[in-house]
Amino acid sequence: MQQHDHKKSTCILHAGILNDARWMIYCILPTPSGVGTAPVQPAFAGAGSQSLRGVDEQPVFLVSARGLSAAASVVADRSGQPAIRQALAHQRVVQAFHRSETVVPMRYGCCFNAVRRIIRHIKQHRTAYDSLLRDLNGCVEMGIRCLLSGATTPDGQPSTTDSPLPASPKTESAVAVASANHPGRAFLEGRKTFYAVQDGLNGQIEDVRLQCQRLFDGIFVQCATESHFSPAPLFSLYFLVPALALKRFRRAFGLLRRSNSERFLLSGPWPPYNFAAIATGEIIPPRVH
Repeated sequence: MQQHDHKKSTCILHAGILNDARWMIYCILPTPSGVGTAPVQPAFAGAGSQSLRGVDEQPVFLVSARGLSAAASVVADRSGQPAIRQALAHQRVVQAFHRSETVVPMRYGCCFNAVRRIIRHIKQHRTAYDSLLRDLNGCVEMGIRCLLSGATTPDGQPSTTDSPLPASPKTESAVAVASANHPGRAFLEGRKTFYAVQDGLNGQIEDVRLQCQRLFDGIFVQCATESHFSPAPLFSLYFLVPALALKRFRRAFGLLRRSNSERFLLSGPWPPYNFAAIATGEIIPPRVH
């Protein structure tokens, strides 16, 4: 089986090089030990002999140059959003390498039109990739999502959306009358309510952020955040955590969840998807090169 897979992969590889096929990049990693000197070689899952397959069940190859490798496979020339199975296949390849290597994950749809362009990209950005790989070495990503609670509008009504108007029947009726008689005033009142709700949610977000920084102090290397106000106020934190500190991180999360009325969800460990950008500038290439 191994010999058959290798022959099939080699045929696809030669066709891809000759025809300048479209190649999707999954991640960048240090060239693994034991990889030969050829610039393009089949990739295998872990220590096993089974060839690794990615999007559309195509075999994955390592395209190597100057000590770095790009995990890549030939893909169809398609546009639009990926199907769920394709996105999951992309994720599985990144995770397969991350189990044994430090990786820089690439977003789905990062493609090059020829192997030589992948090699050129690696050479051009080798210094930046080397620096980022050092920062990510031995680390995983942990995520915390906080569904904020207790947000209210100025009239005391609960609010969980980014609608500019309160959601109570009493207020809706009053707004309807005001809108008919004074549409400009109704609009301004609606915007006032909207910003008041957002200010309250931003205050909660800041409280959660500071509390997390205190509880997880000394456990994480970097932290990134994002927030959404619709359809419900959600605050997400992403932590770059040394793999050896995962037990401490989970214990700190337990303290966080027990001491708050907000609902917290923990996810991970994952490859460092939210920490894949170079600090001095975005180096992840456009969708097609």
